[in-house]
Parts: sequence; structure tokens; C-alpha cells
Amino acid sequence: MARALAFDADTHRIYPGWWWIRGAAQLLTDAGYQILLEPSPAGRGGHLWIIFDALVDARAARRHVCELASVLADVKEYWPGPQHALKWNKVRLPGGRYVTPTISAWCKIYDVNGERLADHGLAAARVLLRSQTPASIVPPLPSDEQEMSHDANDRPVTASRAARSPSPPDLPQPNAPAQRQADAPGSVQQIYGEAARFLWKCVCSCRECSA
Repeated sequence: MARALAFDADTHRIYPGWWWIRGAAQLLTDAGYQILLEPSPAGRGGHLWIIFDALVDARAARRHVCELASVLADVKEYWPGPQHALKWNKVRLPGGRYVTPTISAWCKIYDVNGERLADHGLAAARVLLRSQTPASIVPPLPSDEQEMSHDANDRPVTASRAARSPSPPDLPQPNAPAQRQADAPGSVQQIYGEAARFLWKCVCSCRECSA
């Protein structure tokens, strides 16, 4: 069970990077979701956040948003993540401070139309409280899938799927595409140092999420 979903893109135009995620945000908004967009202060992608007003089945919620915006099914880093995702099953708090050895900046939060909603921690807290999606929007998993440990969301990228996402509104643009970080164990601690203590980690007991 979870109170939020997040999708993380580390690139801009490279599919399925930030440009496509912003297009997916429009589709989800049209379907009744409250979407928060958080560009990376490092200029390389960002996070799409959905905050629910109550606990939801994480697998059912992810399935639903991926059905509405199919590009999200190809985003490899999402939260809550599967148990084997030791590196990226942690995520920075929405609107938190982005801290690396070379950068220290508050993450700014935008709506789907590109309007800035928050530019520091306290303002972000207010945004999270008033931008919650009703948990009732998430349909239950089909009965034949409720016992499956994983769903089949990691599908091959296809040109037709990429074409279905509409052009997103203007948001602050990253400087240049960046390669995905190395998946070496402990890389989060190496990159973020002491700030890694403040990353979220899934603590539910479902089979897909890490314990």
C-alpha cells in the first residue's frame, strides 16, 4: 500500500525522458489525477508525483496510470519500486532539497500547465496537502492478477507508443541530456552523501515493493 506514486526521468528528449513524462501528466490530469511536476535542479529530467488522499494498492495504482499514459510503463525508475531495485527504491521527498557535492537547491514544484506552485520546503508542504488525488480513482486489480508478484509493465519501446503522448507545456528545460547514473551498489550514498538519510523508501509488505 502507498500514499504516492513517483516516476523519475534522468534525461530530457531521450525516450521515455522528461519531455514524454510531461506529456503523460496532461493525460493523467484529463482523467482526474492531481499531478505535480518537479524538474531536477541539476538540469537532467525530473519527477512526476501523484499524492493520494488515502492508501492505495501500489500495483493497482501504477497499472491504472500506465493504462492512461502508456509512456509511463517504459519509465524504468519509479516509486514504490520492485524489491530487486536496491538503488532507486528510494526517492527524495517531493519539494525537498536537492543536495550533491556540487549542488544544493530546493526542488521547485509545478502543475501540468507549467505554473510554479512551490519553490521551497514549506511552500511544498502546503502544495502536497491541497493537491491530493482521491484514492477512489484507482480501480482494483483484476482477480487473476492480485496474486502476481510482478506485472508486465517493462515492455519494449515502440515508436507508436511514443507518438501517443501530447506535447507538454513549457517548463524550465534541462541544459542537456544526461546518461543514466551507474547502478553500482551504494551509488546513492556516494552521490548524495549525508542527504541520502532523507530519501523515502517503500516500507510496505506487498510482494512487489521492498520490505
